[in-house]
Amino acid sequence: MELIEGQTLRAEIGKNNGLPPRQFFDIFDQICDALEHAHKRGVIHRDIKPSNILLMKSDVRENFVKLVDFGIAKVVASQDLGEQELTQTGDIVGSPLYMSPEQCVGDELDARTDIYSLGCVMYEAIAGSPPFMAPNAVKTIFKHVNVKPDPVSVTNPKIAIPPQLEQIIFKTLEKKPQDRFATMEDLKVALRQCRQMMAM
Repeated sequence: MELIEGQTLRAEIGKNNGLPPRQFFDIFDQICDALEHAHKRGVIHRDIKPSNILLMKSDVRENFVKLVDFGIAKVVASQDLGEQELTQTGDIVGSPLYMSPEQCVGDELDARTDIYSLGCVMYEAIAGSPPFMAPNAVKTIFKHVNVKPDPVSVTNPKIAIPPQLEQIIFKTLEKKPQDRFATMEDLKVALRQCRQMMAM
């Protein structure tokens, strides 16, 4: 296995209770690229969380992102992959703080479950804490399925987030998969457009 020298996104978020905008966009653009690459090959990660995102320093950029731990990834049926279904509907796997509603109840999954989980990580990267937290896993799962996340300003009143960015994050956190971005590429484009608008 590759030796990766760096730190987790969780540690980076913890330094300042969130990420500054430039670093946020740089990191999540790379994560979108990695997940888009996986999804186009029929692979769903299913365990997107800050501790599975590693940040390295390279000659190219300060925060070079590595997405790791595909240990519970699922290969979904597609025209290219045939019927290589590794995990049946009904399995519940993942990290409760970042699991999509459909993942929480054991429904069939597609790439949009990773979009939801990434939305949870983006929310945490801005607000300093995940969108849903409860005393135990069952109560956290209940919130993913039934409760809307608080605005970032409620979770962390010290943060001033541009409305466009909050709209993007909240679209990733929609309960119904069809209400989220359809693909990781769509999310990446929306983030890039938001970054350009903020730079004006």
